[in-house]
Amino acid sequence: IYTDSEDSAYLSFSLENGERSVWEFGGSQKGIETLLTYLLQNYDMRGIRVHSHPAHPLNRFFRQISAYWSVHPHRMVNVIDLPKTIEGFSSQIEKRWLRERLCETGELSLGIEGDEKSVRFSYGPDSLTIEEHTGDADVVLCRKEMAQLLFGFPDYYRPLKEKYRFLDIVFPLDFYIWRIESV
Repeated sequence: IYTDSEDSAYLSFSLENGERSVWEFGGSQKGIETLLTYLLQNYDMRGIRVHSHPAHPLNRFFRQISAYWSVHPHRMVNVIDLPKTIEGFSSQIEKRWLRERLCETGELSLGIEGDEKSVRFSYGPDSLTIEEHTGDADVVLCRKEMAQLLFGFPDYYRPLKEKYRFLDIVFPLDFYIWRIESV
C-alpha cells in the first residue's frame, strides 16, 4: 500500500511458482509507479507481470514503461439475456454516448443468433433510448461474439465499429473481474 498527502495506491503481488505478478491494483499512477519501483528494487527480479483489464486508464502508462506487453483474456463471459444485460449497463452506455456530443441521429439494433429478443438503440445529439426489440436486428452475432463486443478488448470487431460508429463509442463496457475474485 502506498499513501502520501496527495494520493494513494495498492497492489496485490505474488511470487508464487516463480511468477512475479500483480493480480490486482488501484489508485494513482504515481502510487502504482512507486509500488512497482519498490518491488523491483527490493526483490531480486528483472520484471513483473501486471494483469489489467482492457480499458484500464493506467494501461497507457504500463505500455510506456514496459519492455514487452501482450493482451490475453482471462475470463469467460456469456450473455444469456441481451436486453437484461444492456439494461444493467444502460446508464454507462448513455453517459458514453452523451459525452461525445455528436450531432448524429439514428437507430441500431443488436441481436444474438437464435434469440427472438434483441435491443434497439435510438440516439440523437441529446438523447439515447434503449428498448427491447423484436424483429430482425441490424447486427446479429453469436453469443461468444456478442460477449466480446460488449466486454472484450476495444479493438475487437473494428470493421463493425467503423460501420456503426455508435458501437465504437459505447463498447466495450466497463466490467472487469480481477483474477483473484470469483462470481
